[in-house]
Amino acid sequence: AAYRSIRIKQMSRPDQPKLDLLHCFGALSTTRIRDSVLLGDTESNSLIYPAGRHIGVRNLSTSELDFIREPQNVTHVTAIGISHDKNRRFLAVAEAMENQESPIVSVIDLKGGSFFKRMRPLGFHEMQSLEFKTVCFSADSRLVAAVGGAPDYVGVM
Repeated sequence: AAYRSIRIKQMSRPDQPKLDLLHCFGALSTTRIRDSVLLGDTESNSLIYPAGRHIGVRNLSTSELDFIREPQNVTHVTAIGISHDKNRRFLAVAEAMENQESPIVSVIDLKGGSFFKRMRPLGFHEMQSLEFKTVCFSADSRLVAAVGGAPDYVGVM
């Protein structure tokens, strides 16, 4: 991914600056992300897409760009899915982990106020694959289903 226009914010200790992403585009070319561009609800008028190992949320009305930042132990996003309810409140993000750990699916509340609230991560430690290939919500948005990759292609709900 390409990062541009990085603003430096000073933390409480002036010798350690904090980088803040202002603009980001692209995705990792080594991963094939299924359903990689999603539309939010009509109220927020947003476009949601993976950008590097983070998720970009662009408001199409104001062109404002926010980021859902991935934790440090996430190497890349492998799939994203949005809930099917009327307000498209939840986003499921399949994440590959570093150090050959089992992959997880994080459910993020897009309407959590001024920030994006990360819910409890979901995982299945008995699968051999290191990534989920696809993730989606049930029609009533109460369940999340994910399918792992080779060699076992495990389906998890």
